Amino acid sequence: MLKKGKVLICIAALLIAALSALPLQADLLSYSGSAYNDGITTWAGTSGYVDGPLNGTIEYSVYAPDVFNTLFPGSGYTAPLNDFTYAYQIIQAGQSDLSKLDVSIAANRPSDTIGTFSTNQVSGDAPLTSILTVPKTSPYSAEWSFSGIITPNSSQGLVFSSPNSPEMRFGSVINSGLSAFGYLPSPSTVPEPSSLLLVACGAFIITSYKVYRRR
Repeated sequence: MLKKGKVLICIAALLIAALSALPLQADLLSYSGSAYNDGITTWAGTSGYVDGPLNGTIEYSVYAPDVFNTLFPGSGYTAPLNDFTYAYQIIQAGQSDLSKLDVSIAANRPSDTIGTFSTNQVSGDAPLTSILTVPKTSPYSAEWSFSGIITPNSSQGLVFSSPNSPEMRFGSVINSGLSAFGYLPSPSTVPEPSSLLLVACGAFIITSYKVYRRR
């Protein structure tokens, strides 16, 4: 009887060890029902990355203006009014730790603010820095740098905002000597509809004023 009890204890210990080795499941996609839909695409999903031992998944979701603040109140990030919000969460699965996520942004596509957010459902390692870069010779980018996300950890929610609606562009994850690429949503050339309306109204007012001055 004692021998049987020891066997059961060993089996239980092995099960606990196996479960603890499983990757953590990020929960950004649990909010995918609120993601922006442009009439063709719902902008929520996953993008895998792999370069040998540097591998895992990035969950992403894009939110229409004013949706993020309603969905994640008090989460540590407040999106500007009238901006789309681009949110990501890293799930690291490989043996190499991850030190940076870089999301490419074309130079003529404005971005406003960058940061992180955390909730009971969306939590993990916090980045050391969150930066919107403005280089002279390469595309703009949103960058989050970490001391190193190791398996089976995930990141906090990573977020930036733009008045422009989404398209798919390259994103990359980096560690010393390793880099992996995938497609992630990033601002397109198309502004949010209310911004277009403001531009149109401004153009109409200017044109009307010029006509009036000519009379």
